Amino acid sequence: MTVSRPNGRMRHASLALAIVLGVACDCGPRSTGGADATVERDAPTTTSCRNAADCPDPMRQTCVLGRCRGAAGAPCTSDEDCFRGHRCAQSRCALDATDDGGGGEGGEAGVACASMLECDDGDPCTIDQCIRRSCVYSLSDADGDGFASRAMAPECPDCADDEPDARPGQTRWFDRPYEFLGMGSSYDWNCDGIVERRYLARLDRCEDHTRERCTDREGWADPVPACGATGRWGRCAWSDDAGCRLEVLEAARVQTCR
Repeated sequence: MTVSRPNGRMRHASLALAIVLGVACDCGPRSTGGADATVERDAPTTTSCRNAADCPDPMRQTCVLGRCRGAAGAPCTSDEDCFRGHRCAQSRCALDATDDGGGGEGGEAGVACASMLECDDGDPCTIDQCIRRSCVYSLSDADGDGFASRAMAPECPDCADDEPDARPGQTRWFDRPYEFLGMGSSYDWNCDGIVERRYLARLDRCEDHTRERCTDREGWADPVPACGATGRWGRCAWSDDAGCRLEVLEAARVQTCR
């Protein structure tokens, strides 16, 4: 069966009608290079980012250290645009088929399969695929901290998979929050669901203390600041001339949290 191609007048008329109606139109090739010219298409692109919302495909990509990276099916221009254990093939991320089943970044393999539907390992924190008729399972870990992204499922432990420092068991304290999935920010750097402030000690009014109560214990001279905020940090010090008075040790100590 021969299929006729629309001539230029028909294409222009179709395009005009589409503009009037406000609908999408496939009005023929955009190339003007003749019958043998290829049709131009918009290739998927990657971009710099602040969070996943800045990425072209936020359902498959997340922002890792300022660069959009994605799982299988996400747009890419190089392997650097894909999660660990993936590679860029034909402008899309895919699990690295060179993995021979030995584990590592490419995941684990071994179960025979005919389709991806046969490779569900029951773990919501892994990416399950059928490659070379063998099931391959890889951890959904975009930032490389060894923990699966909570974006996969609520039970996965990593609360911010585009921030390597935000992970279960984090013991450091931070004076800045992290952003997660373009939905907000948090100081819960150890992903336990509780924001913990480091400095909680607060001084009573030093002027009210007797010599016996005027100790060198340090604390906030102002109300305990919120995470990332500052306040005066000092101690009550005794002098025979002035009695018990506040000695400011830091005029603007920053409250750190995790």
